[in-house]
Amino acid sequence: MLNVEFLPNGLKGASLIQHSTFNIQHYSLNIQHSTFNIIKKMNKIPSFTINHNKLLRGIYVSRKDEVGGEVITTFDIRMKVPNQEPCLHDGAIHTIEHLAATYLRNDEEWKDRIIYWGPMGCLTGNYLLIKGDLESKDIVELMKRTFQFIADFEGEIPGQAAKDCGNYLLHDLPMAKYEARKYLDEVLCCIKEENLIYPTQD
Repeated sequence: MLNVEFLPNGLKGASLIQHSTFNIQHYSLNIQHSTFNIIKKMNKIPSFTINHNKLLRGIYVSRKDEVGGEVITTFDIRMKVPNQEPCLHDGAIHTIEHLAATYLRNDEEWKDRIIYWGPMGCLTGNYLLIKGDLESKDIVELMKRTFQFIADFEGEIPGQAAKDCGNYLLHDLPMAKYEARKYLDEVLCCIKEENLIYPTQD
């Protein structure tokens, strides 16, 4: 509650503060309106245009970009059905990231073409960037090897040390192995066309 006794000119001071508050609120609304208009004019990024209500687990081409005259293919490595089953535990997906990135950068066939592996913010899968104009079917065997490596992994997680990792305590190897085995057995080893091509928009 505002005590006008301590304001210059009593109620006049309170009125000035109320007027200033109104101006601040009005200014804030103008900023919100401007921000809304800016967002409204922005195009949706490709990954937000996928119909997640129809999306299955699988391997999908998310996008292709040309960088320096070379095509970079971004793959959607979808391990969970969006909004229909529990997402990956943050400790498990963190460990999957460390193990998958390590394996991919050491795979004799693909290591020189691997650019990036990292988890999705929604915790239902990962993104993999590879040099080359590729399709989902081109990396099925690579993904089988990668997830077999994770499912069978024993020992110290690569990069699981305070000096190597920004959140070294957030790891869960048993759960990472479980999720890798589940994805390998239920999806990769019996993959179908519906697990390789994004669903239609309707």
